[in-house]
Amino acid sequence: MCHPYGTLAVGVTYKMMQTLINGTTIWGTATDAILPLTRNESSPTPYQGAGIGSIGWYWRVLLPKGGYATFSAIMSNIPWGPGAGPSTVEPNNAMGNETIASVIKNYGVCDEEYTYSGYGPRAMGVICQFASPQWSYTKRGTGRFADPAFRIAQMTVPKLLCVHECHRSLFCISMAFNPITSDCQIYVVSPEDPKFAANVTPDSAYEWHIRDEMEY
Repeated sequence: MCHPYGTLAVGVTYKMMQTLINGTTIWGTATDAILPLTRNESSPTPYQGAGIGSIGWYWRVLLPKGGYATFSAIMSNIPWGPGAGPSTVEPNNAMGNETIASVIKNYGVCDEEYTYSGYGPRAMGVICQFASPQWSYTKRGTGRFADPAFRIAQMTVPKLLCVHECHRSLFCISMAFNPITSDCQIYVVSPEDPKFAANVTPDSAYEWHIRDEMEY
């Protein structure tokens, strides 16, 4: 089942959004696709930023059985649009009350008004993503992320439960597990993603496990 605002089975990666932006056969008549990306209206300006901090933006994904999964966005992991006319690079809050985001064909991700009332006629689409019946989490080297911006959760559990926690999280792409202390850390990005490889902390005490078949 696809909800009216789309369905996500796993967190949106940069490559997934870039594929949508550059897609030629996937759009049909649509020019925009709504993203489950929201800005906290109390967040101060500036809205732009290519760093790790979210600057008030966060993923808010409707779950199949109701309720939402949320996580602070990593701004550098979003292909924001370049801006148009007098508007600066996205997100720019050009209309003064742009608190949600969408992907625009051949442009990029941009912030939008919740009602879309100020932009004129536009053909809107939604992202419907469904997971395979089974995921695998292959062990690939050692290390961990020290920056808490990447960390979804940290707990002391057996390895199987650590994998389970990653599996049940909408945003988990990788995990680090210490077999001696049973420290489990699950992350929203992968050490194999070139954009974040430099953020890896070498640590032979932690095993890396990557959600297989993810593309960055």
